[in-house]
Amino acid sequence: MADRFTNRVEIWNPRYKDMGETKSWVVMIAPWKLSAGENIIWFSKAKHLKGAEYGMTGVKIKTYPLESNGKANMHCVPLNNLELIKPAERDENETNT
Repeated sequence: MADRFTNRVEIWNPRYKDMGETKSWVVMIAPWKLSAGENIIWFSKAKHLKGAEYGMTGVKIKTYPLESNGKANMHCVPLNNLELIKPAERDENETNT
């Protein structure tokens, strides 16, 4: 359970186009959403990441490069570099193939 000083950051989806370059999806995080302490990143639109939570301090996130998303500059953090806190929920309707 996150303590009362943990900041929760909602991200709609990771950026998928970076998979070839970074071998990971990239999470674009707005600098104004960060706290200096622990930040919990969760995804609200990516169905395959439903329920998943990742963590990293704001100080560490701010070391990643800024890149524009077309509207504002965001820190680009490879998803693999974030600490997995809680895995994604498995859909009950999924079948093993």
